[in-house]
Amino acid sequence: MAFPTTDDTQLYISVESSNVDVALNRLTHCSVAVKHWFLLNDLQLNADKSNAIKLGTGAQLRSAAVLANSVDVAGCSLP
Repeated sequence: MAFPTTDDTQLYISVESSNVDVALNRLTHCSVAVKHWFLLNDLQLNADKSNAIKLGTGAQLRSAAVLANSVDVAGCSLP
């Protein structure tokens, strides 16, 4: 059985440079919950086709770059 896919699903999370690990853990758990909801509703999340982006000031991005080089989204590690 083939599952239909959804397009343009977005998850946003606010991250403080002092608390990156907690925020990324929250993102991981949210993405797994979304994937589970998709499956329950006969949809499919293609985590390997997902993207992650960091937004912030130059100083914030430099700080976050040292702490997080990848993010886990629904079981798929994204750079």
